Amino acid sequence: SGPTFAGYSAAPSLARLGTTVNVSFTANEQLQATPNVTVGAEPAYPVSQNGLTYTFGVTVTSAVGNGTPIVTVQGRDVLGNIGTSTGQPLITDFDRPTFGGITAIPAMAGLQQPVSIIFTASEEQQFDPAVSVGGVAAVRVAKSLLTYTYRVTTSAVMGENRPPVQVTGIDLAGN
Repeated sequence: SGPTFAGYSAAPSLARLGTTVNVSFTANEQLQATPNVTVGAEPAYPVSQNGLTYTFGVTVTSAVGNGTPIVTVQGRDVLGNIGTSTGQPLITDFDRPTFGGITAIPAMAGLQQPVSIIFTASEEQQFDPAVSVGGVAAVRVAKSLLTYTYRVTTSAVMGENRPPVQVTGIDLAGN
């Protein structure tokens, strides 16, 4: 039978589009030559070899796929037997975070009144999202799981009626 490959790892293990990732694995026996490796549908290139442990690099593209792409390794042992193994050490995230359920409490407020802005993020954030109301920065006062509460004091700078609420953030993959 042909060689097998195991002990898959990826660095970084969470990546977005354009990230260069190194995927490592170990062969169970000596190979005739460097194995062929793909991550999703993207060919990977050899980076290093230390004994039976190989490291390949790949730049995350749409061909890698969003989610948990399959890493496929195919190699030939010294007797010519071909072996193929797969692993899923990488998580890719191509999607920007979204922020929904944006609510102001109270919904109507006079000048110099404190207002709470409550919203839910679609996924975990690297840092607290930046929030502004009519161009005035709001300050985070609470967080529970993916639900955030910010506070801002109304001012003439915001304008009247419904000043726009802007929320921006960066997810764990850097989107």
